[in-house]
Amino acid sequence: MRIYNLRNSIALISLAGVIKLLILPATLTFVCWHAGISGELLGILFILFAAPTAIASFVMADAMGSNAKLAANIIVATTLGSIVTISLGIFFLKSFLLI
Repeated sequence: MRIYNLRNSIALISLAGVIKLLILPATLTFVCWHAGISGELLGILFILFAAPTAIASFVMADAMGSNAKLAANIIVATTLGSIVTISLGIFFLKSFLLI
């Protein structure tokens, strides 16, 4: 992987990361909490929602002739970002006594 390729697609990688690591987990966890789910199950669902992009997406992108390098960069970015977002998410859920 070259840094040049990463710089060319940084906007797409950032957008995918924000959606995958912040917007989806926050929205779906709120919907689950609003539906009456709480405790350990809410924490488990949050972790599932905040999980990084699956490695299978690279294989699918490559097989379909799509941008496999972009898929690989998104996988790396969301994997590294999920370390922070999952930790912070669990901290906030515990702080608000939801888990």
